[in-house]
Amino acid sequence: MYRIISIFLIGLTCSAWAQDEEWKMQVKEDQYILPSGYAFHISNPLGPVRVQPSKDEKCHVTARITFVESFEGVAQLEPKMDANGIQLHVRFLKEGKEMEALTPLTVKVDLILQIPEKHDLHVTTDAGPIEIDRAGSAIHAKSKTGNIVIKANGPVTSYSSTGKTKVYFYNRDKLEGSDIKSYAGALAIYLPEGCDALFTGKTRGKVVSDYRSEVVPDKDSKFNAITINLGKATQKINALSEQGGLQIFSFFPG
Repeated sequence: MYRIISIFLIGLTCSAWAQDEEWKMQVKEDQYILPSGYAFHISNPLGPVRVQPSKDEKCHVTARITFVESFEGVAQLEPKMDANGIQLHVRFLKEGKEMEALTPLTVKVDLILQIPEKHDLHVTTDAGPIEIDRAGSAIHAKSKTGNIVIKANGPVTSYSSTGKTKVYFYNRDKLEGSDIKSYAGALAIYLPEGCDALFTGKTRGKVVSDYRSEVVPDKDSKFNAITINLGKATQKINALSEQGGLQIFSFFPG
């Protein structure tokens, strides 16, 4: 991994208020070059993650950190390289020691990334949505409280606890192994026209589909199941929506 540049700006003021305190902002930016085949892992427990395609071979990261005026911590972008790729975390230090048990009531982190298509992408959030717009290769996404919207170049593995999930597959030849799950929120899958796929889905909610496939209820599990064979059905896609319902649509990738 090669780090290109690091910029730290401090002192911007936001107009929001919480607990009668003014919010302030820090902005940190970094750029990295990763070896081909390495994955990019990002975890944000304090806000959303938005990912866009990179215009060059670099991974660009911008962290917009807002905090109440009395907050005394200092933010750092900390990258760690291992055999699986780069692990990127936002750490908060006070007097040289890491601060723990932070909540979005005092600190919020908005992460914006630009990632080349050749790298797999792993994104985890606790208190914010995930938006991925045609960035990275294979995508792994997990959110506790936020919605997930993915426009994917490759296969997708995702799980949402409470939010809604939408996944658009743009590459009809890179669907194999996709596994998309949602517990409480609705789940919508958009399959590209002309793909060869075997789609299997289950939900305890309502099933809506563009395809003429029978929905089979299971009286014991109370799940409604649907199987859709498209073309040669060579690529497997699984979807599970525990409670929020399942929608399967056909679309023409732009």
